[in-house]
Amino acid sequence: TGRRSVALTITYVRDSTDARGLEAALVYKANGFIVIRDNKASTVALAATDKVEVYPVQVQQPSKSDPAANELQTITIGFDNTTEPTLNAVCAA
Repeated sequence: TGRRSVALTITYVRDSTDARGLEAALVYKANGFIVIRDNKASTVALAATDKVEVYPVQVQQPSKSDPAANELQTITIGFDNTTEPTLNAVCAA
C-alpha cells in the first residue's frame, strides 16, 4: 500500500487581544496532532468511546489575508502530514 498525503488547512479570524490562543499555539515548524471529532458539538466533552481522526502534522508558515475595508483579517495555516493519519481512532479514557 502507498502512503496517503493529506492537505490540511485552518483559516481563522485574527484576534490581536488573544496572546495565548490559536496563533500562539501554531508555531512555524512545530510538530503535533490535529484531532477531529465529527457529529458532536465542541461543548460536549470527549468520551472514551468517541471515534476521532488523528493527523500527525507539522505547522507551515501562516498566510495573512490582504486587508480589506470593514472586514476582519483572516489567517490561513497549512499543515504537512508527518506520518499516516489514523482515521478511525477511539479516544482513550
